[in-house]
Amino acid sequence: MKEADYIDEEQLRSIEEELSVLNKNDIEEVRQSERGLPSLQELEAQDKQEDITTKKDNRKKRGIFSYCIFGFVCTYMVAVLVIVFFCGFNVMTIDSKVLIALLSTTTANVIGLFAVVAKYLFHK
Repeated sequence: MKEADYIDEEQLRSIEEELSVLNKNDIEEVRQSERGLPSLQELEAQDKQEDITTKKDNRKKRGIFSYCIFGFVCTYMVAVLVIVFFCGFNVMTIDSKVLIALLSTTTANVIGLFAVVAKYLFHK
């Protein structure tokens, strides 16, 4: 064999020193890239992209949810107003205590639903 094929003691020590400089993260990234696994930066980028997608989906769903609740409350209020007008024009007769209970529960429901929806939509 040629003399160039052999590594002397000093060259071996310098190679070992260079290898010891590599930290564990670098070694792990090399191992992962050799196995075809994503690196830490790629995993963090995927995680951020998923967070952005989740936030966009939540925003859309919150908008749809708020419109549905608003439509339900409006329909409920119109139904109560129709009952009150019918009672006022003697088309329908309901005891005054029942009418008071209907109006008070309607008011509580409207305030409660809007409070819950507002807290859900604007939680921060």
